[in-house]
Amino acid sequence: MLSFPAPQIEERFDKHGLTAFGGANLLVDLFDRVGLPQSLERHLTPKSLWSTYSRTTEVEYLVLKAALGMGRIFETAELKNDPLLAAKLRLKKLPHPATSYRALDRFGSRRDVAQLGGVHRETLHPLLRGFGGAIMDIDNTVETVHGHQQGAFVGYNPRYHGRPSYQPFVAFEGQSRALLYAALRSGKTPNAREVIRFCRRAKKQLPEGCPVRFVRGDAHFGTEALLEELEAEEGRTGLKVGYALKLKLNPHLQSQVFQPLPWRRLASGDDTIIEVASLAYQARKWKRSRRVVFIRQRASFEPAQLPLFQACAWEYQAIVTSEDWDEEDVWHFYNQRCTAENGIKELKDGLGIDSIGKATFWPNAADLLIKGIAYNLLLRLKALAPPSYRHYTATRLQRTLLRVPALLVRHARRLILRLPALWVHRPAWEAVRLALST
Repeated sequence: MLSFPAPQIEERFDKHGLTAFGGANLLVDLFDRVGLPQSLERHLTPKSLWSTYSRTTEVEYLVLKAALGMGRIFETAELKNDPLLAAKLRLKKLPHPATSYRALDRFGSRRDVAQLGGVHRETLHPLLRGFGGAIMDIDNTVETVHGHQQGAFVGYNPRYHGRPSYQPFVAFEGQSRALLYAALRSGKTPNAREVIRFCRRAKKQLPEGCPVRFVRGDAHFGTEALLEELEAEEGRTGLKVGYALKLKLNPHLQSQVFQPLPWRRLASGDDTIIEVASLAYQARKWKRSRRVVFIRQRASFEPAQLPLFQACAWEYQAIVTSEDWDEEDVWHFYNQRCTAENGIKELKDGLGIDSIGKATFWPNAADLLIKGIAYNLLLRLKALAPPSYRHYTATRLQRTLLRVPALLVRHARRLILRLPALWVHRPAWEAVRLALST
């Protein structure tokens, strides 16, 4: 069979006006529509009037670069001569990476970082419009550091054992997948007081008329202090806050599964057997008993090596809940909190929250919140796209709609962005453009 070499194509670096981020035209228009520049202007302490870049411009640029998928500031050096971004931000030239690092340094205290909270709330609230109540999914994650960052600590780290890390808290709204709140903290295992403080701050991010109705969390959050905090909410506000929190299977809790329980088998696949049961359980340090739902699973076929005790052949989960629902409903409701795990993955892969760029704590805390704002703005962009695009991850959305080559030209005193004629995502682009213009 004959093989022919690929045709030789001459290369020339002679075209001006090209950009690799044509989607930034949509993104910055979205920023303007939701009022991001005005929000930054209201909440941030301004710089001197003679500064080359205003505080609003610096932070908007940080939000933009995160939304485009640039998790590290030094990556913005590639944008040095990008004509589209400079035109959209109304700049003669884009900020140097050193300028962006200094922009983060200006968030030097808790009070400085709190200024971003107002911006975050104003971008969050439209995502929760129409919900009568919120489902708050709380979690934490490990961000390994490879230097001597302030506040980092050697704690639980499943991948880089013995390395210092941060363990930020994150809270998502379970129905909209919006980021309610994110707070940077050291790598130490969180205690109950920190968890309660974070939950209170997360609730304050919600708009009026959208109170927390349910809280879900993994075994890190199944402490009686948090349970009492949630149960006391009804007495303070008159609104019940339900919960479904996983419990650690300590020896005392494990002993319950060896007791005679009314196990009920659920419909499942041919290769797995799933059974559920519930009981009133009081841990040794609990002041009263609460309902705990047990779920156990095992393979439907018997392994070659049988266990000594039949109960040891199963894998168990335990969920403490305030609800009297059927055990299967409690299990499925809790499993829906996996959207929080997916949200953390998007924040890491698509926006780079695990890319720690500064040596001091509070600039890193500001960077986390800035990337959280960018995440919610990407959700708002997806909401304008056709339905098939609304389930895209941040990384996929960046690849399909934002990282598109384009040519910026000037004609008849107008700027025109020329996009690929046979681009497969053109209908989605036009749908977003129509939504932004109405």
